[in-house]
Amino acid sequence: RIEALMLGGLRSPAIHRALTGLDNPSPAAVSQRGIRGHMRAIERSWRERASADSLEQDRAAELAKLDDVMRAALTRSTMHAGSNLGVGYLNVYLKANERFARMRGLDAPVRQELSGPGGGPIELSAIRPLRSGPTNLADELERLDLRRAELEMAIGFATDNADAPDAP
Repeated sequence: RIEALMLGGLRSPAIHRALTGLDNPSPAAVSQRGIRGHMRAIERSWRERASADSLEQDRAAELAKLDDVMRAALTRSTMHAGSNLGVGYLNVYLKANERFARMRGLDAPVRQELSGPGGGPIELSAIRPLRSGPTNLADELERLDLRRAELEMAIGFATDNADAPDAP
């Protein structure tokens, strides 16, 4: 129940209120500290399930299930070869075999081509206009130096340090 509330976006105080509050028909006797401990355990189990080793184990288990489904479907398909039931089992076998091949990476890569409406070219448009101006580094540095001088003049900053006190 805590995991479902966490997936709903609730934090520990809200989960505590949901489990122990007056609006709950069967309130649980659990403290906020207990809720936080359960939440940490749930988050830990999420991390463990998302680890590379766990994913490989899940992939291996799924491949084993598919292998079992394919074996059973093919056996039953041959047992019921003269009826529509046999065709149904054959379809199950073919779908499981497709999934098995995809999971094992046995299929050739699929080439995908993107196109615009009606198969035409994709139209591109600029999100913001490109800045026009100097194209080489020297021109860009000169532009920035002039801009710096303009800003210094605007705020009254003396570039020759004439306002600075004399050094002793």
